[in-house]
Amino acid sequence: WLPLLSQPTLVMSGTDDPIVPAINGRILAKLIPDARFVTIDDGHLFLLTSASKSAGLITDFLGAG
Repeated sequence: WLPLLSQPTLVMSGTDDPIVPAINGRILAKLIPDARFVTIDDGHLFLLTSASKSAGLITDFLGAG
């Protein structure tokens, strides 16, 4: 069903995530049409530990969408 998604999608992943490796995000983004894949140089909790960088990427995505 992922190829049927039509809404803009941002897939984010930490480059040092031992729980959900970045390759999983890359695969997910390839399966969703026109999805944007970004990595953050951090681990699994990048939304908390790299909050400013995460927020900036999300803000940029929402502004461009």
